[in-house]
Amino acid sequence: MKKIALALLLILSFAGISASAQNTTCNPGFNFTYQNANTLQFNPVMPGTSGTTQHYWRFGDGGFSNATSPVHSFLTGSVFTVEHVIILFANGAAICRDSAFMTVQVQSTCNLTANFVSTITSTSPFTFHFENTSTPINNVDSVYWTFGDGSSSFDNSPNHTYTQPGTYTVCLRVQQNTVQGTVPCVSEICHTVTVPPTNTCSLIVNFTSNATSAVNTFYFLNTSTPLNNTDSIRWTFGDGSSSNQVSPSHTYAQAGTYNVCLRVQERDSIGVLTNCVREICHTITIQPTVPCTLQANFYSYPDTLSAQPLPYLYHFVNTSVPLGTTDSIRWTFGDGTASNLANPTHAYAQPGTYTVCLRVQKRDSTGALTNCISETCHPIDVVQIPVPCTLVAAFYSYQDTTAGTLNAIHFQNTSAPLNAYDSIRWTFGDGSSSNQVSPTHVYTQPGTYTVCLRVQKRGPNGVGLTNCISEICHTVVVQIPTTCTLVANFYSYQDTTVSTANTFHFQNTSAPLNAYDSIRWTFGDGTSSNQVSPNHVYTQPGTYTVCLRVQKRGPNGVGLTNCISEICHIVVVSPVCNLHANYSWHADSSNNRLMYFSNQTITPTAGATAFWSFGDGSSSTAWNPAHQYAQPGSYYVCLRVQQGANCISYFCDTVIIQQPLPNCLQQSNFNFVRAANNNQLFYFTPTYINSAW
Repeated sequence: MKKIALALLLILSFAGISASAQNTTCNPGFNFTYQNANTLQFNPVMPGTSGTTQHYWRFGDGGFSNATSPVHSFLTGSVFTVEHVIILFANGAAICRDSAFMTVQVQSTCNLTANFVSTITSTSPFTFHFENTSTPINNVDSVYWTFGDGSSSFDNSPNHTYTQPGTYTVCLRVQQNTVQGTVPCVSEICHTVTVPPTNTCSLIVNFTSNATSAVNTFYFLNTSTPLNNTDSIRWTFGDGSSSNQVSPSHTYAQAGTYNVCLRVQERDSIGVLTNCVREICHTITIQPTVPCTLQANFYSYPDTLSAQPLPYLYHFVNTSVPLGTTDSIRWTFGDGTASNLANPTHAYAQPGTYTVCLRVQKRDSTGALTNCISETCHPIDVVQIPVPCTLVAAFYSYQDTTAGTLNAIHFQNTSAPLNAYDSIRWTFGDGSSSNQVSPTHVYTQPGTYTVCLRVQKRGPNGVGLTNCISEICHTVVVQIPTTCTLVANFYSYQDTTVSTANTFHFQNTSAPLNAYDSIRWTFGDGTSSNQVSPNHVYTQPGTYTVCLRVQKRGPNGVGLTNCISEICHIVVVSPVCNLHANYSWHADSSNNRLMYFSNQTITPTAGATAFWSFGDGSSSTAWNPAHQYAQPGSYYVCLRVQQGANCISYFCDTVIIQQPLPNCLQQSNFNFVRAANNNQLFYFTPTYINSAW
């Protein structure tokens, strides 16, 4: 069923590629790494995002996957041809599709499992014994330990002493003795060990609070570290009640703002309380209970206007009232999938009757979930919508110089849309034929041959031939073979002498190379060049496969020969960080210690994260947080915004929390001083100054 489902996804995705999107670039290139002798991870050159990119893998042993970077274990040792198909989408429609092939060498199954246990042998100094429990393990196997503090060992079961307290990641790597030239059988595992400090208090007390489904009930999660089972814990909930549980739940009798405090005191190894004590307090707000008038409802209809990338595509329109933009929404489509979008579009893999449910839960003004919930379910009948025949047969050919045989011509099938189970027939013009997707054919004699490709679509899941047929023919000239010594090669570097960002220079070092030889560069982003050593500007960061193809011409540059050489290298284009953090703030009109922070950072793309430090030891990861200070004063508030791994921007400002105003009679108080050099000159200053008075 997994193979059938993946094949169906290939049909449905390829069927909607529009002819108007031919300039969109799909890069199906990929590489792989061995996790052990028979398990490999495949990594696409163009990962994309889950909403705009789909990946499909065929591993050559009958296995399939639609993960972005799948891990696959082969059951037998052999050489397999792996295919990668990539599809790009825009507004729900597929706009680009391409595929690439690569062969992998797999050894027999590697059943090696690395493992170890650790025991403390001494606390002064702090020493561990690490016992190797890997299976199977032989005396000739290679063993390598790293202890997390920069030291290592090749002993089978070593002892190690740590000089500093901390948490260390200890890793064991075992490699079995294998035949030279084959992929080794390797297994690795890591555990952490903790070396406690000596006579120091490293306790950090903290907690989080979340409203539960029960009325006015909060769950308090103790996140203090390090926290032991014997430590003394005391909670006070701000309403006169308390608890000694590690992470308690508490129900408040009425709405209001409460100061919740957690106090932790460590005990020593024999249970005696120590002087290591920490305490922290947070405020929580209980909103007044309001009547629930929420009524969930929706309707649905099939998508008959798109280019039909999928034959079972349905739209769901949320008509719940009243519906706020922050309310929690969950759809279940009856086929095991779900969505949190307000008005989602969903593709069903098979026709049938499905029960679709919509659940809506209201949030209050602070964004917290309330007890106001409504849910409704409707059955829908999913029927197949006929898909028009958009098949266009196409191919190109080139001499395969890697085949080791003269006059070997490779024919690359570029028909679209093309599924794995479609009917394919090649005729090579010399009386022979093939049913492979992209075959290589060896001609025994030079000459001019008419090569034809005929593609016929099959029904869903590959069952039955349809009337959707396309055929195309090209002429192929097979010349008398000559000795070819051409070796294509190049190197690249980022050109910093130009003003345009991400400009790369590609230096052609192919040999022998004549001025009239045919040259073609492809830069991995859908563009190309025929210059000898071009410059190229990349508009987006990413990893690109750049290829150079050189084809020799005859004497004096007349006529292309069969002497062809091609080479590809990877070019990494780093992103440009264009991020400038900024924020504004203002106090609450009725509580001058409650401040509202507005994040005014403009991010080039979605996915940026924010981290606030409020200058009083507390922090937040909300984009626009509110924070209440315990005391008036000046606080240095910093905002850290991060977009991706290396693009970070900071902005800090001083926030002033005003003292509460005195009563009306005290507001007229003043002070005065006499001038030092004139006893008739006095300076008068009001005790309380307000520009609005």
